[in-house]
Amino acid sequence: MRSSFGRSLFFDASLSPDRKFSCASCHLPDKFFTDGRARGMGRSRLKRNTLGQFKVPSLRNVALSAPSLHAGSHPSLRTVVEHYNDIDVERLHADGERILRPLKLSAADVDAPVVFLGTLNAALLDATRDDALDCP
Repeated sequence: MRSSFGRSLFFDASLSPDRKFSCASCHLPDKFFTDGRARGMGRSRLKRNTLGQFKVPSLRNVALSAPSLHAGSHPSLRTVVEHYNDIDVERLHADGERILRPLKLSAADVDAPVVFLGTLNAALLDATRDDALDCP
């Protein structure tokens, strides 16, 4: 149950300010949960060029590879979800990019995306790829 709710959040574009983007917009299931493109996530306010950009990381095996985020700043997937739950969009998107907004999940619901991300391990993906990961 928690995994299916987490999965629905992963594909839910209503979580973005313009209702056009979801986690799956950049972490593409059919490309091992990445799109391979450099993005300005976490870019310093002082850097307006491609320096400081990161390629979208794959989420495959993400539950097995802590610490998380680009600089390894979060010790667990739960702290990553908590980070996005209360994200300061002004600080994160100083270059004007507005693809995220705070998730605002309840304390009980924070575990749902963590459980879903835990299902993205190689063995499970290979066994369930056709059924479990299709867009809703």
